Amino acid sequence: MAELIATRRLLEPIVYHLAAENGTKEEFDRIDDTIRLMDLHIADPKMVWRADGMFHRRIAHAARNPILLRAMSGIYRQLSPLRGALDNDERHARHMIAVHSRLLDAMRARDHERLEVLLRQTFVDLEAEFKVDAPYSVRWVSAGDAKTPSGRGKTGPPKL
Repeated sequence: MAELIATRRLLEPIVYHLAAENGTKEEFDRIDDTIRLMDLHIADPKMVWRADGMFHRRIAHAARNPILLRAMSGIYRQLSPLRGALDNDERHARHMIAVHSRLLDAMRARDHERLEVLLRQTFVDLEAEFKVDAPYSVRWVSAGDAKTPSGRGKTGPPKL
């Protein structure tokens, strides 16, 4: 479980930020449909978890990177049998709906700073729920602000 959560902590922010950059209104609307599906079936934990899985897959699809989509789908498949270990009551489902709604709002607004904060909080909650500690994280930096490991920006190799 700790390895799955650590892997999600590394990959999922990339997927969410790419979805925020690349997602269309229609894709965000389809993601929103999964949140409404969770709410519609709030008393049925199985349906809530199915809709949650669809939520994450649709975000990965909106990221427009088929390799990340396959990687995330594999991670979610491995998590599926473990979901029974989580709280499956209505209170937990309502919390999940609220978190997912805030994440979607940040993606629609292409607000990467807010998305960072929300994702960090989400993983802290998830790690506490499963009593694991994943010491890794990834932070989104737009290409214009990024520096390469060598300290060069986007301007290319140094002149000799």
